[in-house]
Amino acid sequence: MIDNCDVIAKDIAIRIKPKKEILDNNYINYIITPNFKYWFVKGLVLHARPFIFILDNWFSYNEGYGIKGGNVVASLSITSNRVEWNKLGGFNFPFGDSLNITSNFFDRGNYSIELGGEKSISLVTITSNIFRRPIEAYLKIINSKNITITSNSARVGRNDGGGGILGPNYGFIIKECDSCIIKNNTLKEGALKELFVLNDNKDSIIEDNIGSITDESFNTGSELLN
Repeated sequence: MIDNCDVIAKDIAIRIKPKKEILDNNYINYIITPNFKYWFVKGLVLHARPFIFILDNWFSYNEGYGIKGGNVVASLSITSNRVEWNKLGGFNFPFGDSLNITSNFFDRGNYSIELGGEKSISLVTITSNIFRRPIEAYLKIINSKNITITSNSARVGRNDGGGGILGPNYGFIIKECDSCIIKNNTLKEGALKELFVLNDNKDSIIEDNIGSITDESFNTGSELLN
């Protein structure tokens, strides 16, 4: 697989860079591998339709999202990344298809993952991720189809040290989606207001998820150890 790649980014630590990093070549094979770090910049911005493997990296403390899709993105495999404390959120993909988002660690930001909106995302798997203490919600998926969300774990929290805003307000926000499966996720002490916000979805299965609402008195304990 590596022999056929046009670009390989490996063992690179990026701390202070220009305002944004852009991948803008059409139909390339791109591998981002261990210790590729985006800190204190705009995050990774993907334009056009590269075929990308994003494996075992840090996307932290960016002014924008950890990773944001441009006009269209497709054929992404995103696995085992740490995505934390990005100002706007973790991943944002407004348009595209064929995304595999597996075994990542999301912490803080407004939303952990946002998909779709005015345009749509299709053919997406979100599985075996950890979602911790975003401000608004773990997932916000709008106007999208053929999405599978399974075996993820999520919990509210405050900042390290026990201060800051307790979040999120909501668990999974799923609206105007078609042919989706949301099963076997655990959200114990998972939100302050609602675990699932569901509107105008069709031909979808949403079942066998467990979780509970909590309030401002909740303290996970783990934040106090930092």
